[in-house]
Amino acid sequence: MITDSLSFVSDICGALKNIKRTGWVRHNIPLPESDSDHMHRCAMCALLVTQPPDPRDDYTKPETCMFHPEKVDSTRLLKMAVTHDLCESLAGDVTPFCDPSLVNSKEEREEQAMRSIQKVV
Repeated sequence: MITDSLSFVSDICGALKNIKRTGWVRHNIPLPESDSDHMHRCAMCALLVTQPPDPRDDYTKPETCMFHPEKVDSTRLLKMAVTHDLCESLAGDVTPFCDPSLVNSKEEREEQAMRSIQKVV
């Protein structure tokens, strides 16, 4: 049970290092990425998105102007990147290709995990 900030970091965040990405395992990819690896990579991508725009990119069109780096809330994006799979530390990494009973209960288990995590953070 998560009881304080230290157990959040050690138990929850630490558990993410041991959860291998289900899709990688299903496809027998050697040295599968962990949830922790995945979230770290997402955070690195989030940091790249918030860099000054590349002059070769065209943000003048209506369908692309919303993606201009100045329009990205970098703090929110980084928070999303480092937390988006946090509940998997308690609920597991369930994909649509997992056992149907796991898929059917995924949302409920992730919501329960998030409620547990929110009690300390």
